[in-house]
Amino acid sequence: MIVEAFDGLAVVRSLTSARGEIEWIIGEGLESEADLVAQRLATLTGLCPIERPADWQDL
Repeated sequence: MIVEAFDGLAVVRSLTSARGEIEWIIGEGLESEADLVAQRLATLTGLCPIERPADWQDL
């Protein structure tokens, strides 16, 4: 909800609620802003990037 509150920044999805992985689908041209939000969330919550899981399904 935090990421999606930044209008147009990104859509967040996960494959299932049982997994802790999420994906940000970032709006065109908003990569820098998304990086700033991710850095702040990492500081506040421990959010961290991971390699894409092999079983992740593309949209």
